[in-house]
Amino acid sequence: MLTLFGLILLFSSFYIVPEGYVGTISRLGKFQDQVAMPGFHFKIPFVDRVYLDDVKMQTANYSGKSDEEDKDGIIDKAMLDILDANNVVYHIELTLQFTPIAERMPEIRRIYGANYFDKKINAIVRDAVRDVGGKYVVETVASNREAIDAAIEEALREEFKDLPFILNDASLRQIVLPPDVQAKIKEVQLAKQEEERLKIVVRREEQNKAILETKAAAEKAQKIIQAEAEAAKRNWLRTPKPTGSRRNLPLWLRRTSDWRPLSRRCWSSTSAFRSGMTFCRPMCLGRRPALCSTSQVSNRRTQGFMPCVP
Repeated sequence: MLTLFGLILLFSSFYIVPEGYVGTISRLGKFQDQVAMPGFHFKIPFVDRVYLDDVKMQTANYSGKSDEEDKDGIIDKAMLDILDANNVVYHIELTLQFTPIAERMPEIRRIYGANYFDKKINAIVRDAVRDVGGKYVVETVASNREAIDAAIEEALREEFKDLPFILNDASLRQIVLPPDVQAKIKEVQLAKQEEERLKIVVRREEQNKAILETKAAAEKAQKIIQAEAEAAKRNWLRTPKPTGSRRNLPLWLRRTSDWRPLSRRCWSSTSAFRSGMTFCRPMCLGRRPALCSTSQVSNRRTQGFMPCVP
């Protein structure tokens, strides 16, 4: 009998704390300030009682229409009901991640007990989200999603500042609006899309009109330039030419490398210029040979004829 009692006393004098947990020690009903970290530990039999508390990061999901059974480190709650500035109800889905501070688990046990989430954290989350969401009207919450998300996280961090928990993250997942509000927002979005489409159509029409006007102006200017060039060419052909070399001709005529004889009565320009020939009336510019008097030609080999210019 003593041997059995001794074995019971021996096995009840030590315990093991697994990774991710701490041992909160209650000695004669009073929580000790020191916690047992993961590993092998001794305790006073029948005096010390050890509670294994999870100190890993906890995740609380506010989504769906009802609470669900908690899993290992996962807490599922219903989405949050919010009253806007006009007392219209809408819903917010939120994800909260927090970690209990291991060294302060005795304080958590002492103040909130084992169910510290429902007693403290859940109430803080609901109050913070409702305070932030109630500042907006339901028609504008969708467009102010980022501002609401940032305000909720800021409010929660302020609340967690003095608590024995670390706030890892608070993220707004979704804003659920009433059906009639969703229909109104959709109508407004469609109207804006149609307005933008009409602006694009008008802008394209204006661009096409400007392109056509520019093209018409360019064609008109080109026709004017061509007409002026033709008129200048005709006036030059009708005007008597003074005696001189090929440099007295206009640019469009001087660029010709050589003048070719067009008939038996026309001579090439090369031989005409080398002999110092003078010009008569430019009848042969129209590809017709012209007779010239003897006094108008300086070279006796071409007396009586006019050089022909193509």
